[in-house]
Amino acid sequence: QVQPHAQHSRSAAACPIVLLPYTAAMSAACSLRLLLVGIIATVSSASLRGTTSSSNAVTPVEKVIELLKGLQAQLEAESKEEAEQYDKYACFCKEQIDEKLYAIEKSAAKIEKLTAKIDKLSDDIAAGSAQVSKLSKQISETEDKIKKAADKRAKDHEKFEVKESDLVDAVDALKRAIEAMEDSKDDMKDAKTDLLQIRTLGASLMETMSRSMPTMPEKQVRALTALAQVGQKPTTYEYHSNDIIGTLKDLLKTFKKNLKEHREQEFEANSAFEKRDLNMKNEVKFATEDKDEAEKIVEYKTEQKEGLTGDKDKETSEMNADTEFQNVLKNECEEKAKLFDQRSTVPIVE
Repeated sequence: QVQPHAQHSRSAAACPIVLLPYTAAMSAACSLRLLLVGIIATVSSASLRGTTSSSNAVTPVEKVIELLKGLQAQLEAESKEEAEQYDKYACFCKEQIDEKLYAIEKSAAKIEKLTAKIDKLSDDIAAGSAQVSKLSKQISETEDKIKKAADKRAKDHEKFEVKESDLVDAVDALKRAIEAMEDSKDDMKDAKTDLLQIRTLGASLMETMSRSMPTMPEKQVRALTALAQVGQKPTTYEYHSNDIIGTLKDLLKTFKKNLKEHREQEFEANSAFEKRDLNMKNEVKFATEDKDEAEKIVEYKTEQKEGLTGDKDKETSEMNADTEFQNVLKNECEEKAKLFDQRSTVPIVE
């Protein structure tokens, strides 16, 4: 009768995590099998020779059978021990593989969470960087506007100062012309020097007013022309002096008014500039504060991302090591299980 080798009787989960050497037991069992085969061959040879013995004596065949039974008992005991050792090894394999599988699944879940956080931080960093770029552009454009506005204001102020100077000169010249006309009209005989001065003032007024007041009424132009010709025709001068003085006084009022309006316009223009300049500078200030804050957030989230990326790389490395260990262990366990199954099929002859 042929019996299979004793199978392992316990489930792997019930065994302690111990790796026991079972190859020695397998080797001993193999040696015993070989010994049995040799003994059987010897017994068969003795039977064929027909050895005689007394009916009460123990025959060689009986001795061999008794020996075989003892060897069979020993082999079964060793096979049972071998099966128990394999059970422990199989338990070790299962628990180690299950433990690594749990570690791998845990790592995969952690990596998934880390990846989600890293992706979220990447989106936040991209949005923050875009905001920084937008604010930087806004600041640069506003600063350009501030500079251009300041340059224009400076040029406009230069023009104001030139015109203001012309108007001031015109007012001053008109005052002196009126005073000279009034002083000299009473006595024409002793007023040659004064009349020359009046003509000079008239010519100067014509030039000054042509700059500060390009379009003058015809009456005022005639008065200035007459003023410039004072003394050339005394009778004409005497006849028109009162009209000239009246016209000059009207011009003086006009130039004073123009000077006042010119200064008021400059004041309003400068006030508007200063208000707009302050607003633009505040825009730059607030935009710079927002930009600095956005840069700090981007920097902070970049550090967070780098830390999480390091954690992910470490966890990935550990998961890969666990996977590699699991694969190696699984292959070893499968090879040893295959070897044990092969040993278990060796027949025992009764």
